[in-house]
Amino acid sequence: MPTNDFFDEQLDHSKAKHDILQQYLSAWFPIMTFYAKKSGSKVLRYVDGFAGQGEYESGQYGSPVIALKVVNQNNSLKNCGLTFEFLFFEETPERFSRLEQVIASISYPPCIIPKLECGKFETKLNTWLDLQKTSTAGMAPTFVFVDPFGPAGFSMELMNRILQFRSTEVLVTLNLHSAIQWCLEVPERHIVLDGLFGCHDWVQCRSLSDPSDKEDFLRELYRRKLGSAGNILTRDFRMKNKKGLTSYYLVYATHSSKGLEVMKNAMWHVDGSGSFEYSDITNPDQPYLFDNDQIAGEAYARELQVFFSGKTVSKKNLDDFTKQHQHYINKHLTVALNSLAGEDPPKVTVRGKKRGTGWPAETEFIFPLVV
Repeated sequence: MPTNDFFDEQLDHSKAKHDILQQYLSAWFPIMTFYAKKSGSKVLRYVDGFAGQGEYESGQYGSPVIALKVVNQNNSLKNCGLTFEFLFFEETPERFSRLEQVIASISYPPCIIPKLECGKFETKLNTWLDLQKTSTAGMAPTFVFVDPFGPAGFSMELMNRILQFRSTEVLVTLNLHSAIQWCLEVPERHIVLDGLFGCHDWVQCRSLSDPSDKEDFLRELYRRKLGSAGNILTRDFRMKNKKGLTSYYLVYATHSSKGLEVMKNAMWHVDGSGSFEYSDITNPDQPYLFDNDQIAGEAYARELQVFFSGKTVSKKNLDDFTKQHQHYINKHLTVALNSLAGEDPPKVTVRGKKRGTGWPAETEFIFPLVV
C-alpha cells in the first residue's frame, strides 16, 4: 500500500510508465484529432483517475502535467479547432490542493480545459458517466489512465462501463503483488478482489503454490474480464525491475487496432537498456525484450518462417499481420524481411523490387516449407 513519501522522488518504474504514457499520447492526440473531426466531435478528452499531486518533490512532473503538456507544446493541436478536456481526479485533499497549484502555474490557451475534482475516482467517474449516457452528443474520443497505488478503487464494473463506448480506451496500472499480499489471505478484503476482477474466479489462484503462477493466473483473468465488454483488444505489459522481478503490469484496452499499433510503438520506443526491461508477456513462454530492434527483427524473421511455411504472402498482408501481432511492430518486419532476403542463400523468394529501404505493398514473399 502507498506510503506518505511516494511523491518525494520519482522511481525508475514510474519514469518508465510516464515515458510510455507521453509517447502514446503524443501519437494518440493527433490521430484522434482526425477521427474527431470526421465524426463531428468537437472535443478530445484525457481522464486521469488517480492524478496525485502533479509533480514530485524532486521536480519531475506527474501524469496530469505530462498529458497536458503533450497538447500545450504542440501548435498544430492547439490550432486544430478542437477543445482538449482534461479530467483530473484525486482523492487525497493535500495532494489535490498541490495539484491545483501545479496546474494553475501552467499557461495554456482556451482550447485546453483542465477540470479538477477531489474525491474517489470510482464515485466521481460513475457520476460523470451517468451524464454521458444521457448526452445526445455521445462520447467524445476519451483516453482513461488508471494509475492507483493498490488494487482498490477501480472496479471491473467501472472499467466495462468506460469501454462500452467505442470511442474510449484505458491504460491500467495493475499491481498484482499488492493484491496478493494485501488481500488474498485476508477474508474481509476479498470484496476488493471481487470488485477488481468483477467475479470470484480469482479464488482459484489460491491453490497455486508458486507466486509467479498466481500472478500469471490473475493477470490473464484481469485481461480476459477487461476484454469481455465486447470487441475489445487488450495487451498486458510486464514492467520488471533490475532484479528481474515484476513491479507491476500495464494493461491496455481499446476498440481500435490502430490504437493497439500505437501502444506497441510507444512500448518499444522506451529505452530498455537501463535498470528496467519492458516485456509484453501475452505469450508467457517467450519474453519479448523492448531493448534491441535488430535482435527483435531477427526473432520475428524466424517466427514468420514458421507461420507462413509453404505460403506466398504479399507485403500488404505481412503489414496487416504485424499490426495485429501481440509483440512486434513495423520496423521489426523490415528487419525481418531484410534478414530473410539478404542471407546467402536467401530464406525467402521475393517477387518484386525494393523501393528505397522497403518493398511495395504488392511485393510477394514465397516462404519455403519448414519441415
